[in-house]
Amino acid sequence: MGFQQNIEAMDGWHDKRHIVKLTLDLDRKEVERFVNQLKQMNMTSALLFPGLDGFAFSLGELILHYETLARYGTGPAGSTIPPWTL
Repeated sequence: MGFQQNIEAMDGWHDKRHIVKLTLDLDRKEVERFVNQLKQMNMTSALLFPGLDGFAFSLGELILHYETLARYGTGPAGSTIPPWTL
């Protein structure tokens, strides 16, 4: 069962009083750290939203991940330690 189906299975899921909006004001480095931590927990758009939309959005998440790998290196030889591991 997907994320949306789990939400819809709850009683009163459509009641506006049950909606909580969370807004994060993050700079680029904080976004990279946040996305990396979600990725380590296997929390991706493809997981939360099965189907073509979730898959397509997850590609954007992977691009951010690979940009970070390219910036900091991928192996011990000559690579630096990414800031989110400190």
